[in-house]
Amino acid sequence: MYNTTKTIYSIIQDTYRTYGRIYKPLPNTTLNEKFGITTDIIFEKNPVLSYYAIGLDYEDMLEDSDANIDNVRHEIYDGSLFRHAPLIARKKSIGFTLNELDKYRMFVEKDINGETYIFAFVKVIDTIYDSDKILLATSTDNNEPELSVFSTENTNTLNPTPKTRDDVLDSTIDYLTFKMYATVILDADELDELRNASKLLYGDDVNVSLGEVGFISGIDLTNGSNKELYNATIEYFVKVQHLLDDNEITDVFKKSVEIGGMTPKPFRIYW
Repeated sequence: MYNTTKTIYSIIQDTYRTYGRIYKPLPNTTLNEKFGITTDIIFEKNPVLSYYAIGLDYEDMLEDSDANIDNVRHEIYDGSLFRHAPLIARKKSIGFTLNELDKYRMFVEKDINGETYIFAFVKVIDTIYDSDKILLATSTDNNEPELSVFSTENTNTLNPTPKTRDDVLDSTIDYLTFKMYATVILDADELDELRNASKLLYGDDVNVSLGEVGFISGIDLTNGSNKELYNATIEYFVKVQHLLDDNEITDVFKKSVEIGGMTPKPFRIYW
């Protein structure tokens, strides 16, 4: 996806899991360090991609006023969004409901105008769509691949036949692909919460348009009524553009990221 950046930390985690090793976050790569909470590294198990954070529009952060924000991308080694939006805020004296504590993570205290507020910067992903389908993309004359379902039931996968190099046609690019979807949804009430929390934290003049989403892996641990997130690492940055009306919010924000990969069929190696 053109608007998606996969971080090197996602690749490192994939590699650790492949070898059955426990991922060890490198220094200055977790949101725990950024927000200064639950900074202990947990080595008991591997993080799971189950969370996300929202970033506000960042056009005013560009040094070049003539830069095209559509061409601005994260570096693959970036560890946080350009400007994190608090998803929800509550006065510390009031606190969060049990339902809110179940949905949100990364609770940060801030003193504003003599009152202590708690801001939540991470939320559990709303929906992850499972899949058991492998897709075959076959080249066509108009360069648009034709997609079909590849079934291991109808293919002799366990008794393959040798193919020579001559069987590989360089003019065609057929490949197999597998992917699952992680989808985040913010309804009108949640967008209103985000807008109010952002203005409380950054000031009334902040542009509360949404600019990006960070898909996060981490380890959830329960501490009393709170669920604390450890080893929180952004695996994917997804650029978005979602304007919020300062007077009334009536729309819904929804964004998905495709997690998976593809490999050419058959695989070609040139020496």
